[in-house]
Amino acid sequence: MDIQVQQVITASNSHYDLKGSGKRAIIDLDDFELLRNGFSPEQIKTLNSLSPLLAH
Repeated sequence: MDIQVQQVITASNSHYDLKGSGKRAIIDLDDFELLRNGFSPEQIKTLNSLSPLLAH
């Protein structure tokens, strides 16, 4: 990751340009797929608070 040019290059040589300042979040590993699928940390927190029995 090169913060100066705001770019990430992965081990598989994929290039991603970073936009905006971003933010840090801590989520459970079980919720990582939700994050990868576009859910925000706030949305994940809301889903988790709706019901502990809610499968996602």
